Amino acid sequence: MYKPLGQFMYIELEKETENTHILSDGTELWLDTELEKFKHARQYGIVKYPTLNPRKQFDDGIELQSGEKVYFHHFVCDERINKLISVASDSNITKEKIYQAYIDQVYCVIRDEKIIMLQDYVFVEPIYEDDSQYITSSGIYLKPEKEVMKEKGIVRHINKFSEDLGIKVGQKVIFQKACNYEMEVEGEKYYRMKNENIVAEYED
Repeated sequence: MYKPLGQFMYIELEKETENTHILSDGTELWLDTELEKFKHARQYGIVKYPTLNPRKQFDDGIELQSGEKVYFHHFVCDERINKLISVASDSNITKEKIYQAYIDQVYCVIRDEKIIMLQDYVFVEPIYEDDSQYITSSGIYLKPEKEVMKEKGIVRHINKFSEDLGIKVGQKVIFQKACNYEMEVEGEKYYRMKNENIVAEYED
């Protein structure tokens, strides 16, 4: 058994990359993810050994428990940054894939099928351009797909400290440049950012 020290925890992953794709007819395709490993990195796993020393600056009162599902930065799977620990099973045949993760790399936990944000992280839903910028009134497409509005989004999941700063679920907000770290959480695409990255609320 491992007991994490400092502000680290250990997370178990089924696999490091999302290397399969299911077509509409059910056909399963295998992807070669070696060239773009981190683009396809799996960003969720199961807490094996929680941190024993939560970050003091943003103590949200949420204590992670062994067996809980969490979402994290793709660097967790990068062995150049974090440590992979292989623990032999009782049969000595299979091995668990357990990675060391720093507390700041873990963004949320799933409890009772709900997303619970950790520390000072929030999830913002991307906003796409108006249809008039994408397709003409006669039905002619102007580009392959809609473009995302730069530095704009809708707040969808907040943390314990968000409302003290005036940040609420459903707000249309403007955020700082380069804060649109995109990830998929429970089937939805979000930008992960911190409270401090949101600079203004706006109305259409």
